[in-house]
Amino acid sequence: MIFPVAELIAFLSRLLTLQPGAVISTGTPGGTGWGTDTELGGTGRTPPGCAPGRYLQPGDTVIGRIEKVGTANFR
Repeated sequence: MIFPVAELIAFLSRLLTLQPGAVISTGTPGGTGWGTDTELGGTGRTPPGCAPGRYLQPGDTVIGRIEKVGTANFR
């Protein structure tokens, strides 16, 4: 990550009131489609232990899980 989580929270708190349970999405890690796309500033490399990245395709399902909150499926 470029900025530590505490710094992100401090920055966002100056712009808006964060409520309990607020979720802050931090972006795209290396090994994803964007992270490996050199045309968009990615490294062009797949980190060790990661499968080669690809962009989402129609019909793909993204599953988001938050501990003690639940799971959300996005299709």
